[in-house]
Amino acid sequence: MIGKKLLRLRLGPGNPHYAWIIVAITFAVGVITAGVRSTPGVLVVPLEEEFHWSRATISFALGVNLLLFGAVGPFAAALMDRFGARRTMTAALAATAIGVLLSPAMTQAWPLIALWGVVVGLATGCVGGYVAAYISGRWFRACEAWSSAS
Repeated sequence: MIGKKLLRLRLGPGNPHYAWIIVAITFAVGVITAGVRSTPGVLVVPLEEEFHWSRATISFALGVNLLLFGAVGPFAAALMDRFGARRTMTAALAATAIGVLLSPAMTQAWPLIALWGVVVGLATGCVGGYVAAYISGRWFRACEAWSSAS
């Protein structure tokens, strides 16, 4: 009920429709998660030099990250259908933030694999390329249906 009112809400002539604000937020979330997911690739050499970890260990964590990022897509869509895109995105961003915030505490290789491989891989995969398609398909179809019903 409230969603219908918000969709019809226009702040004034020339202001964007509420659905465009949702698209902008979705875009920002997608860029942020893509940046976080890609960060360890730049940090391979500094991690090697600082902790004396092998390149194979660091690459294993990145491989786990990429594997989970790609594999979680269908499950992320199911989560969005069941719990909603807002809750799924919020949980994914919170998990991503936890993984990033705990990174300075790493002193061994297993936290790198756990945080950047598993936590960040799953969390960024939930948002990944799927959330933009999910939201744009639902919001603009809903806007069109509500606009024609008015």
